[in-house]
Amino acid sequence: MRRFTAILTAVTLSAVAAVHLLATERPTEPLRVHAAPALHVPTHPGARFRRLAPLRDMPLSSANDVDLDDAAEVIGVAIKGQARAYVLAALEFPDHVYHDELSGKHFSVTYCDRTGCARVFQRNKGDELEVGGWSGTGMMLIVDGEYWQQDLPGFPLRDLDFTRTTWAQWRQEHPSSKVYVGQHRSRTDSDVENPCPDPEVPLPTSPTGPPHFSKRRGPGKTEYLGPGR
Repeated sequence: MRRFTAILTAVTLSAVAAVHLLATERPTEPLRVHAAPALHVPTHPGARFRRLAPLRDMPLSSANDVDLDDAAEVIGVAIKGQARAYVLAALEFPDHVYHDELSGKHFSVTYCDRTGCARVFQRNKGDELEVGGWSGTGMMLIVDGEYWQQDLPGFPLRDLDFTRTTWAQWRQEHPSSKVYVGQHRSRTDSDVENPCPDPEVPLPTSPTGPPHFSKRRGPGKTEYLGPGR
């Protein structure tokens, strides 16, 4: 009888301890689910996923003060009486995107020197647009974490009217225009990043299958190479 009582007491104490443990145990944190960034363009052999920070707040020159060849090609934007020009050669690799604002309107000037495509996109203040790499046929841009090809239809931002002309012609039509002629700046690892900086986030996939990446480091840069490299 004493043995039975001891066993019953032990079982009761164990049950009480288990209930107490369940009552005081911290709730389990919800499982974090990471979605892969969307890739809205098929990649081709030679694709490179390379993230580059855009230009912004760079020094501008007055039309009367700048020493610029009349034949230099520029992208010109004019909004409500204000005008600004961007020398195409200043937007060659690695500076393909320039964030700017005129008359309260925010926009991004983009230029791919490999395809020759220039587009200017409207954007809201605070919106980010940056270079995402090379798809194999065109420059990729990242908008809100998603990859789009600059020269294809269906881009998620609205186009803004611009003029592609020579500096001489633009200066004649807009004598008070400011102009961006370019400026050397060194890039660091903060400018060139893994397109998916969170290691838990899978790399983007394309309609032809997931691209294969390898990492190659050099002075101040990290490259992510696509299929076929």
